[in-house]
Amino acid sequence: MTQPAANEPVLRSLTPAIDAPLAIANLGLTLDIVHAALDSGEQAAASVTSYHPLLTAGMNRWTATVAGLRSRTVEELEWTVEDPKGSPRVIRPDGKIEIMVVGGTVGTGQEDGPEPTNKNGRGKATQESVDSNQLALPLDISIPIVGTSDDEILTWVLLYHRAEEPNETRAELSLPLQVVGKQIVGWKYRIIVPPIAHNLPLPPDTFGDGDLDFPIVKRG
Repeated sequence: MTQPAANEPVLRSLTPAIDAPLAIANLGLTLDIVHAALDSGEQAAASVTSYHPLLTAGMNRWTATVAGLRSRTVEELEWTVEDPKGSPRVIRPDGKIEIMVVGGTVGTGQEDGPEPTNKNGRGKATQESVDSNQLALPLDISIPIVGTSDDEILTWVLLYHRAEEPNETRAELSLPLQVVGKQIVGWKYRIIVPPIAHNLPLPPDTFGDGDLDFPIVKRG
């Protein structure tokens, strides 16, 4: 892995995969934890057959990726979990950064591809978190590790995409800046995660997804 120059910020508008381990560490994570979470999602999706209901593979991939990221960060790094409006997050111990897991479009995890967005429409929880990012970014945003005050938090997204050709999972850890309708349309920072190659065929309906903001409604 190449090291950034002394005067080069660790987090840049686009951090290439070769520098991802250092940039991810700067967020308080490890590449191993991110890869393990993505692999958990792939293993869960791979168990699905043509007899399962539609969207099962996508839902399994998302829920297992969320659980994999949460279990390792909580047990090894003392992060915590929250579910605002039903949207699962994992929060760094200092409360300055939270991460949500979202299925992405074909440009996900590509340094020179089209700008990615979320594959399925997002809900109110995502909109509120992205709006808060714009307010929480510090004036010196070359290294956006924290917000500008103790009660501000930056919401990062672990965006992933299961590709067919090449047969791999691509991902990135990115900081969203704007939501239009139900789509994320702008990113301030993108850390490209090295892809995970697969030797198994895509499970059925692999492009289904479960990364939705679920409304919480009181019974009765």
